[in-house]
Amino acid sequence: METGGSKSTAEFLQRTRTLLGLIIEEIGKNKFNSMIGLVDRIELMKKELYDDYETAKAREKRLGKEARAQEIQAKNATLGKKVKEHPVSKGMRGRGEASFYKVTCKDNGRGMPHDDIPDMFGRVLSGTKYGLKQARGNFGLGAKMALIWSKMSTGLPIEISSSMKGQNYTSFCRLDIDIHRKNVTIRFARRTDVMPPVPVETKHHPSSVDLLLIKRLIGETSKQNLLQFLQHEFVNIPKSYSEWLIEMGPEFSPKLAVKSLTSQQIVCIHQLFRHAKFDDPSGDIIALYI
Repeated sequence: METGGSKSTAEFLQRTRTLLGLIIEEIGKNKFNSMIGLVDRIELMKKELYDDYETAKAREKRLGKEARAQEIQAKNATLGKKVKEHPVSKGMRGRGEASFYKVTCKDNGRGMPHDDIPDMFGRVLSGTKYGLKQARGNFGLGAKMALIWSKMSTGLPIEISSSMKGQNYTSFCRLDIDIHRKNVTIRFARRTDVMPPVPVETKHHPSSVDLLLIKRLIGETSKQNLLQFLQHEFVNIPKSYSEWLIEMGPEFSPKLAVKSLTSQQIVCIHQLFRHAKFDDPSGDIIALYI
């Protein structure tokens, strides 16, 4: 007596894929055209993919050439001459060592939310058409069957990139499928369990500022004199170096009110920053994402 059992939807479709009305290995051109809504509108963009295809005229020409070559080889053999191996003609060439092809499918749809991609592509009978709402749903078996067939034939996962309007990022998923548990396997190995420290705000480095930024800092600073301004509003300018910069400038003094600087004096500060040498900024403020 046979015991009862259950199968996942993915495993059922994998074993009985002919129920879908086609066998993926033996799908014909007319059937394919009717499936995707195109009738006699498919243009072969890369004919070099079909180098193993041979017309009747080309076959007749090839056979004639091979027959003549065989006659020459037979004559050479009777005369004791060295017989050369006849190379395999282009028409008889096979598909090489490649056991499968990489297929990329693109569309101009609205995209999918990042969290929904695994279910939409990797979970059979998962969709958005189960609610009573008039809308174009995301239910279908095409992508799931492609993933199942990829699992059966190559064992490789599929890669999906999707983005929605208004997003400033593109979602990327590498999906496999477990046909026995009706579940999707997301191949994303976590590299760390420790979050990096939050980046902290830093001051401007004097070698990277321009005139407009210096003017803005002067307008926003709470420091009273030029010495305090140079020392506290920029990085890598200690007190001794601030005093040296002030000595290099015309009509500068440590007690000079920073709010009273003229445009010409601000230009002079900018030129001093460009010609002076400063230590490199510290890397402690950078958050490393490992």
